[in-house]
Amino acid sequence: MKNNTVVEVGIAYHYVAHYRKAVFSLLCQDRGNNLRYSILADEKSNIPSIKVLTSDPQSSGENLARRWINLDNLWLSNNILWQRGIISVAMGSRFNVLILLGNVYFISTWVAVVLARLRGKKVYFWTHGYRDEEKGLKGKLRLFFYRLADGLLLYGNYARDILIKKGYPEEKIRVIYNSLDYGDQTSRLSKVSNEDKVEKRQELGLGISDKVIIASGRITREKRFDLLIDAIAQLNTGHKDIYKLIVIGDGSELGAVQQRALELSVADNIIFYGACYEESELAILISMSDVFVVPGDIGLSGIHSLTYGTPVITHNDFATHKPEFEAIVDGVNGAFYQKGDVSDMVDKIKYWVCQDRSNTFDACRSIIQEKYTPANQVRVIDQAVMDEL
Repeated sequence: MKNNTVVEVGIAYHYVAHYRKAVFSLLCQDRGNNLRYSILADEKSNIPSIKVLTSDPQSSGENLARRWINLDNLWLSNNILWQRGIISVAMGSRFNVLILLGNVYFISTWVAVVLARLRGKKVYFWTHGYRDEEKGLKGKLRLFFYRLADGLLLYGNYARDILIKKGYPEEKIRVIYNSLDYGDQTSRLSKVSNEDKVEKRQELGLGISDKVIIASGRITREKRFDLLIDAIAQLNTGHKDIYKLIVIGDGSELGAVQQRALELSVADNIIFYGACYEESELAILISMSDVFVVPGDIGLSGIHSLTYGTPVITHNDFATHKPEFEAIVDGVNGAFYQKGDVSDMVDKIKYWVCQDRSNTFDACRSIIQEKYTPANQVRVIDQAVMDEL
């Protein structure tokens, strides 16, 4: 590639979730190199609860909006997708490089990767990879699918290690991690004062010495909030400390979780805050809490908490988590409890609520600064593209 040649890179997603705004905006920004990125996506999600961006600058911002190309998703089932428009992109001459979501259930991706490579384009899959060993025909089919691309951009090292074990070439794997809007969240955190925290605690009826646990996410069976209610009941039985729980979110299991709180007589110790998308509010709520707990499977919510300096507890069955569980370092910025064991969860909570936050704050944030930022993701993606040209 000549030094002054512009390399056109198309990133095809099914839709752009709102939390990806920071990384995609940075990718589409003129950063003084020869890489020019465009985002190809539909403007609708097949999951109503997921907030998505559109090509309107008011939604996605100027950088992303001007580099947005619309695709039309045809969902054949909840998971199986055909993307109208991606085949013409694969066959066309506009892009030198394509980065496609490496989802084996996206039928059009199977066709697009083959046609694009026949046209001489470099193709990468942006993917979770394997979440477990996945033996049998399905596991072999997934590996065959991944081998169709020139390389993989993975969210974490857990999947990387499985792929290498299965024989996928190590040199074709780049771990790009994941991110929220680290810059914005850091700015908001810097503006949170002790007075803000005291005022919020008073507003929520929290005592000065109360131990505060916070949890957030969609309240579904997979998140196992019912176990956290059981933990609150144990924590407030026979202990001198008072433990309070703030639950941020909504979902299909909310009623059942509230009923569980009533049955165990701990409803007065739990604040069902509801859904909250205001980042300034979340900055106060998370940073004022002693520990963040997700009893079920965890993902980006763990990154959210660590960014605000709050340690994270979740279960130890790594195969069911999203890749972001890797940001938790047991004993340093959080803990993994024995899956399904409420007493072990209680022990981990009791340990972390007693830690000096001035000591744990930097431990929580340092791994985010190192790996889980838009700037780091963009740096690794840029390098992956440049190394193959």
